[in-house]
Amino acid sequence: FNLPGVKRRHLAVAFIFVLTNIYHIYSFGEGHEGAASSNIVHVLSSSHVEFDEEKCTSAIISAVDYTALPYETSPLSWEQKEITTTHLIAKLAMDSALAGDYVEVDISSAYNCTEKGILSLIAAIAQRTVMNEPYCNRSNNVPTHKRAIWFAFREERCVKEVKQLFDRQKFSVVDAHGPLTSTVDVPIHLLVGEVQNTLPDLPVKNIALLGITHPPPPSWWEDGSNGGVTTTSQVSYSGEQVEKYSLHALFSLYRRVRIGGYVALHGVWAGRQIRDFFTDGNQTLLSASNHSTSFIKENTQIRIPPDFRKAEITISPKVTAAWATLGQWHKETVKSFVGHVGTNPFQSYRYIEAMHHVIRLQKKQSGNDKETTINVCETGFNGGHSAMLFMSFLDKEQGVNVNYFGWDLKKVRSASPISDKMKGKYGDNFHLVWGDSKVTLKQAKEYMGSQLCHLIVVDGEHSKNGVVNDLENFLKAGVAAPGAIVFGDDCAPYKRTVPKSEEMLEGWMEFVQTNQLISVANYRNPDLPSPGFVEGLVPPSRPSPIQT
Repeated sequence: FNLPGVKRRHLAVAFIFVLTNIYHIYSFGEGHEGAASSNIVHVLSSSHVEFDEEKCTSAIISAVDYTALPYETSPLSWEQKEITTTHLIAKLAMDSALAGDYVEVDISSAYNCTEKGILSLIAAIAQRTVMNEPYCNRSNNVPTHKRAIWFAFREERCVKEVKQLFDRQKFSVVDAHGPLTSTVDVPIHLLVGEVQNTLPDLPVKNIALLGITHPPPPSWWEDGSNGGVTTTSQVSYSGEQVEKYSLHALFSLYRRVRIGGYVALHGVWAGRQIRDFFTDGNQTLLSASNHSTSFIKENTQIRIPPDFRKAEITISPKVTAAWATLGQWHKETVKSFVGHVGTNPFQSYRYIEAMHHVIRLQKKQSGNDKETTINVCETGFNGGHSAMLFMSFLDKEQGVNVNYFGWDLKKVRSASPISDKMKGKYGDNFHLVWGDSKVTLKQAKEYMGSQLCHLIVVDGEHSKNGVVNDLENFLKAGVAAPGAIVFGDDCAPYKRTVPKSEEMLEGWMEFVQTNQLISVANYRNPDLPSPGFVEGLVPPSRPSPIQT
C-alpha cells in the first residue's frame, strides 16, 4: 500500500465521495430534529444528462484542487484509501440509496487548529459539486438530495480557524437550530464543546456517514502502542481517553445512522469497550487497520459496555431527587414492587434524553418556546420509578407541563399507595387506570380526550402477547402521536432473569417488520438482571413528527 505518487487530497476526496453519492429521497422519522436539510433540494436542468462516474470524480477532485487546504497531516489512513475507498466504497456508495447528512466528530484535544475541519470541508466541496454537475446525478434528473455537513469539535480556541476554513470557500456556517433558506446550498453546522455535553442533543435527523476522528501527531503510532500516551508536549491523550470520548459519540449518534449508512473510525483505538459496543451488531466491514476502521451499518443492535455505563453514565439531579422522594414514600407506605428502571442507569439516561428532545421539539413545532405540554403514556406503573422520572420534568415556572397517563394491573402492593402519593403531588397531571391493559387501553382515546402520547413506554405484561397487545392498542386507539418515541422494556435476547424477553423482542419486531414502528436501537445489557430494552418511533405519517 505504499503509494508515493498519489496525492493525499485526491485520496481524501475519494473517501468523501462515499457520502456525496448516497442518494435516497424517501422520508424517515428516525433520529433527531435538525436543520431542514433533508427537505431542501437542488433542481437540475431539465435536459437529460447521463450519470458519468469518471467525470463526476474528476470534477470533485478538480474542485478540491482549486482550494487552498492546509493539508500536511490527516487523521485518515491514506494507504488504505487508494484501494479500499476509491475502488470499493465509492462504487458501493454510488449504487446505494441512502438519505442523511455527513457528521464528523473530532474528539482530539487540538494541537493544531488548522488541521480541524478539513474532511468536513472536502465533504462540503464534494456535495456542492454533485449538486451542480448534471453528470453527477445518478437519479435521471430527479432533484438531488441535499445534505448538511455537521462538524463537532472540542476546542473553543479553534472556532475562528474552523469558520475561516469554510468562509474562504464561500460556505454558509448556519445555526444548527435555526431555519434554512433556499440560498444555502450546503449548510455547515459547527458544534463546539465536550462531546458528552454537545452530542446528546445534536439536532441532526438522519446520518448517512458518521466519522469519529482523532488526528494523531506523528509520534502517536510510531511506537506501535496503538493507544498509548503520546509524546507530543501539546497533547497527552491515553487510549482509554480516546475510547471514552469515542463511546460518548457512538452512544449519542450511532442510533441516528441509517441502516446501510457508513461509519468510519480514524485514529480511534478500538479497545475492549468499543468492541463490546458493536458485539451484537451486524456490520459489513469495508476497511480495517490498527487505527482505522470503516463499515456499513446493517442493523440497530447495540451492547452497553458495563465499564462505560458505570463510569460515564450519570443521572440528572432532579431525577435522583424525585427518586429520593419516592423512596421516602415507599418507607411511609409499603415497599413491594418488581425491579425498576433505576437499576439500569443507561435506560434511565435514555428516558431522560428522550424527554429533553420531546420538550425542545414540541416547543419548536408549536411555535411557542415559552410553554409546551408533553404527554407520557406507560403500561406497567409498578413501583412508580419511571413515572417519577418523567414527572420530574414538570416545571410550570419554565413553561413545561407534563402529563402522565398510566395503565396498571394493580398487582404489586406498592402500586396503589404510590399512585395516591403521586396524585396528591401532581394533581391533574397524573392519571392512572387500573385493570388489564389488553382491555383498558382500548378506551385510551376516550380517556385522554384529544391528547396524544408523545412518549410511550411498554412495560406491562412481560410476554409476547403483552407487548403485541399494548403496542397494537396504542397505535389502533389513535393516541400515539406521529413520530412519538416508543420504548419497550426487557425486549431483548434471552436471559434467565426475564425468561420471556426473547419472545417479547419477537413481538416488538413484528411491528418493525410491518412498518408500524421504526427501529432506532436494540440495547443489550450483558451484566444486569434486565436483559435490555428497545427504542423506536411511530412513523411520521402526519406533519410535525416528534423525533428522538
